[in-house]
Amino acid sequence: MPNNIIFNETAEELKAQVFGYNGTTLQSLQLDASGNLKIGGSVTISNSVTIVAENLNIRALSGATDSVAVSGTVTVAGTVTVGNTVTVVAESLSIRALSANTDTVSIGGVVSVINTGNSFTENNVTITDVAGTGVTLTFDSSQQTLYSYYVKNNASNTIQVRLQISPTENDDYFINDQAAATDLSPGNAIVIVPKYFLRYTRLYFDTRTYTANFEAYCNGHV
Repeated sequence: MPNNIIFNETAEELKAQVFGYNGTTLQSLQLDASGNLKIGGSVTISNSVTIVAENLNIRALSGATDSVAVSGTVTVAGTVTVGNTVTVVAESLSIRALSANTDTVSIGGVVSVINTGNSFTENNVTITDVAGTGVTLTFDSSQQTLYSYYVKNNASNTIQVRLQISPTENDDYFINDQAAATDLSPGNAIVIVPKYFLRYTRLYFDTRTYTANFEAYCNGHV
């Protein structure tokens, strides 16, 4: 109180009650159990406040406990190195058909091809009522690993047979595969294997002046 003498002169026993004025009423200020001033309600700071933080301890992120979410568009410039596994989930993909003009497909590693069997090719013909020379069973042998001709003479006279080869189907390109023709006597059969390889092979025959009567087969496999 003003103008009153304080009779207690012991400093540690001097105490005071502090009040605050809110514009209309005096109110006592309160402390918590630790002696800190209690502040109730909202506190408004009208000016700028600068907070300086020192000696921050920022640890590395852990895949076991931490997660990082990225939203929106992310533009990455330069090289990005990823040390751990990254899982990318894509939805509503539009997959177009591949085009031979613009796309390529590369197969890496070892490719195993299982062969389920050889492809067999067979052609045959029977020649009758023909005299003189002729050709038959023209065969595209380019994809064959092995092929041969079988001829059986059913006539009563001997005929001559041989193979001819060519790089094209043009008659002017065919040449004899063997230097000499093979005589095939009546009732006998023969197997002729080509000596040289070209794309096309055919059977040449010569019955002279006799009427032909023979069977011919061409067999091959890839």
